[in-house]
Amino acid sequence: MHGVGPNFGSTGVEPRNSRPAGSRCSEVERRSSNKRLPVSAPVVPHLLAVLSFLAVVSPGDSTQPARPEALAAHPASSSITVDGQLREADWSKAPAATDFRQFSPQEGTAPSQRTQVRIVYGKDALYVGATLHDEHPDRIRDRLGRRDQRNEADWFEVSIDSYYDQKTARTFAVNAAGVQRDGVVEGGGGLDSSWDGIWRSAVRVTDSGWTAELRIPYSMLRFSANERQTWGLQFRRRIPRNSEVLEWPLVPESERRGGVVAKYADLTNLQNLSTSRNLQIAPYTLSQLESSEDPAAPGTRQISPSLNAGADLELGLGSSATLNATVNPDFGQVESDPAVLNLSAFETFFPEKRPFFVQGTDVFGFSLGGGGRLLYTRRIGGDESLIGAAKVTGRSQNGLVYGALGATTGDDFDPSRTYAVGRLRQDVGAQSTVGGMATVYDGPASSGRRRSATGGIDWDLRFLDQTYQFQGYLSTSHRRQTDPASSPTTGYALRTQGGRVKGNWTYDLSFRLLTDTFNPNDVGRLRQNNFFRTSGKIRHQVNGGQPIGPFQKADGFLFVGQSWSYRNRLSRGLGFFSRFSVLTDGFRKLSLGINGDKLFGGYNLFETRGSWPRARPREFGGEVDVSTDTRRSWTLETEVGGGLRSDGQTSLSGNLELEWNVSNRLKLSSELSYEAERGAVEWASNEAFVRRAPDRWAIGESNTEPSNLDSDALTPLSTGNQRLGTILSDVSPTDDGASHYVPVYGERFGQLFGARGRFQNFRILSSRDDFDQFGAYPKRHDFATSSFLSNTILRWEFRPGSELFVVWSQSRSIDRDDPVFADQRRLSPYDRSPSARLTDAFDDFATNSFIVKLRYVFI
Repeated sequence: MHGVGPNFGSTGVEPRNSRPAGSRCSEVERRSSNKRLPVSAPVVPHLLAVLSFLAVVSPGDSTQPARPEALAAHPASSSITVDGQLREADWSKAPAATDFRQFSPQEGTAPSQRTQVRIVYGKDALYVGATLHDEHPDRIRDRLGRRDQRNEADWFEVSIDSYYDQKTARTFAVNAAGVQRDGVVEGGGGLDSSWDGIWRSAVRVTDSGWTAELRIPYSMLRFSANERQTWGLQFRRRIPRNSEVLEWPLVPESERRGGVVAKYADLTNLQNLSTSRNLQIAPYTLSQLESSEDPAAPGTRQISPSLNAGADLELGLGSSATLNATVNPDFGQVESDPAVLNLSAFETFFPEKRPFFVQGTDVFGFSLGGGGRLLYTRRIGGDESLIGAAKVTGRSQNGLVYGALGATTGDDFDPSRTYAVGRLRQDVGAQSTVGGMATVYDGPASSGRRRSATGGIDWDLRFLDQTYQFQGYLSTSHRRQTDPASSPTTGYALRTQGGRVKGNWTYDLSFRLLTDTFNPNDVGRLRQNNFFRTSGKIRHQVNGGQPIGPFQKADGFLFVGQSWSYRNRLSRGLGFFSRFSVLTDGFRKLSLGINGDKLFGGYNLFETRGSWPRARPREFGGEVDVSTDTRRSWTLETEVGGGLRSDGQTSLSGNLELEWNVSNRLKLSSELSYEAERGAVEWASNEAFVRRAPDRWAIGESNTEPSNLDSDALTPLSTGNQRLGTILSDVSPTDDGASHYVPVYGERFGQLFGARGRFQNFRILSSRDDFDQFGAYPKRHDFATSSFLSNTILRWEFRPGSELFVVWSQSRSIDRDDPVFADQRRLSPYDRSPSARLTDAFDDFATNSFIVKLRYVFI
C-alpha cells in the first residue's frame, strides 16, 4: 500500500481524484479552453507512412476461410407473432440447427439435452425460434434478474456477425424467465454488455422443455446493401443444473484467443433485406431531491431539489453507419461508484456508466496496455456539465471501420472545454487489421489555456490460419499552453507483441516503451510513463482441455517481465506471476497463484510524488482461490493471500463472497474483504525545511519548494532541537545551505472495516538507496476512515428501450486525521476501539438522494 501526495513536477502521469483519508494531495491540472493554439505535432505524416507500410507488409490473402457449418434462413410468408409458441407454418418449413456440442464441462462431447434452432427473416426483422428440449422440465431454472446480468438460469443466446468481418458480433440472449441480455462480442469471445438494443422476445416453459422466440429488427444490426447477404452465426445454450454450456458451432477453448467470431457458422439465403433508416428519439426527464448537511449551519439539514430534461437521437445513415447525438444528455447516473481507499500514487479507475458513452463506442478502442487507453470517456464532463455530444460510427463495404466523436462542456451552456476524437481501422486479409486514431483537447490550464493532441497507429496481424499474431501500436502526445513561460512537450509510446494464440500451448513476447513526456491524460488514461519493459507469457491447457484424473479441466499460466526507467535507465525490477487452476469432478474451482517482484532489486519512480526514485525490497506473495459448485442454490467463493518482503514487511488479505438463490424471484449476496500490512516502509509526505537560526527551523507545505515558501506557510519547530538540526544538516540541500527539501517515510499497517493506518519510525530518504532516522519529525499521519453507501433502485422497462427509474441512495463517511502537529499524548485515530470505528460512519450526517427518471423511446 502506498500514500497519495502532492506531485512536484513528477515525470510520472499525474494523479487525479484519488485523495485518501489522512494524506494531502495536489491535483495536477487537466484544464482546457476554446482558444485555438497551433499544435506542432508532426505526427500525421508519420502515422500515414506507417499505416501504408503495414498495409503492404501485412497478410495479403483476403480470402475468407470456409465456415465450419451453415444454416439457411427461411423467408417469412406471413406475419409472425412473438409469443414463444412457434405456431406459424414458417417455423416448420425452416431448416434447423441441431448438432450442438458441449463447450463445458466436457468440451466436444454430446449434450445432455436436445436443441433445435431455426431462423426466419421478414421485411423488417430477423426471427429466431429455439426449441430447447428438457427431459426434466420441472428442473428448468427460470430465475428473474436484472437486464444484462447473466444469472444461474437456463439461457439461450444468438450471436450475429452481420458485418461478416469475422471480428465482431452482436449477441441477443434471453433466459427461461424472459430476462434479456445483449451486447457486443469481440476478440476471444467476451461480451461487452454496455450496448443495449431494442428487440422483442418471448419464452414458454412446456411439458417437453422450453421455447424462446426473438424478433431482432434490422435496425439493430449493421450490414452491407448487397442484394444477397451472408452473415456469421452462433447459438449457445446454458443448462446451469449440469453446469453445461452448449454451442453451435463449437469453438474449442484452444482456438478462442485466435478469434471466436471467425469460427462462426454461415447464415445464408438472406435476400432483399430492408435498409430503411433507424430513427430513435429518446427524451428524458429527471427529478432529484437531495437532503444533506448545511455547510453554513452544521447540524442542520438542507433540501436541494432539481429538475433536468434533455434528449438523445440515434439515426441510421443507411444500413452500416449510425449518428448519435445528445443535448443536455441523459447522464443521470443512478448507480453510485463504490467507495475505495487509494493509497497509491495514481488515480482510481471507475468504469463508464453513462449511456451515450458506453453504447457504440467500441470502435474507439485503442489500448495502451496496463489499463491505459487513448480515449477514457470519463474525462469528458468530469469537471463541468456536458452541454452536448455527437458521434458517427460505421463500416464501409471494403472493411473500413470509422468513428468520430465530439463534445463540449461548460456551465450554463457556455463552452469552456472541447473534445474531439477520430478513429479508422481497416481490415487486411481475413483476420488482420491496421488502424489509426487521433484526439484533440482544448480548455483552461493553470495559466492561460492548453491544447493537447494525441495520435497513434495500431495493428493486429494474423498468420497461418490465425495461429500466430503480431500486434502493437505507435503513439505520440503533444501539449502546449498559451502561457509564454510554459514549454510544449511531446512524448512517444511504442508496443510490439508477437506469439502463438491458438493451441493447447500459447505464448507471446512483448516490448513496451513510454517516454517520460508521453501524456495522453487530457482525453485518455495512463497510470505511468517513463519506462520500457520486456516481458513474456506462456499458457497451457492440460490434456487439451479434456478430463484428466479427478479434474474436468486444468490449465496454467506464467508471466515474466523486466522494466527500466526510460530517462535514467534505472532498473524497476524483474517480476513474475504464475497461476494454476483446476475444475474438479464436483464442479469446484481451485486456483493457486504465486508472484514475485524486484527479484534482483529495483526502484519505484513515482512513490515520492516527484522527488527521488526509491529502492524497493524484494517481495514474494501467493494466493489461493476456492469456489463451490455453482449448480447449487448457494455458492461460496473464498480467496486468501499473503506476501513477504525482504525488509520484513508482511501482508495478509482475504475475501469471502456468498450468493444464495432463495427462489427464482429472490437472490441474496454478500461479500466481506480484509487487508492488512505490517512493517511496510512507505511514503508519508514531502516536506520543506528552512533554517531560521543556527538552532531554529521551520517546516513548510509539502508541495512547495523551500525558495518559494511564504512566511505564512512556515510553522516554527522546537528551538534547540539539536537532533533535528543534525539530521537536516547532513542532507544535501536543493538550493542553498539553509533550505532542505526531502521526502519523509514512515511505517503503517492495518485496515479494519473501512480503513485505518499508522505511520511511525519516521525517516528521511537521504538518497535513492538510503534512509536516515528522523525521530524528531514533529508530525503524525495516522488516519481512520469509515463509510456507508447504499443504493436502492427500482427499474421498470415498460416497453423496449423505455424505462422508469426510482432511486434512493444514501452516503455517510467520516475521516479522522491527525492535526498537522499532533499532541503525541492525544489518542491516535488508529487506536480508536473497533466499536467506535464501526459506528463512526453512522455518526456522520447522511446525504440522501431521491431520483425519479423517465426515458421514453420513439422508434
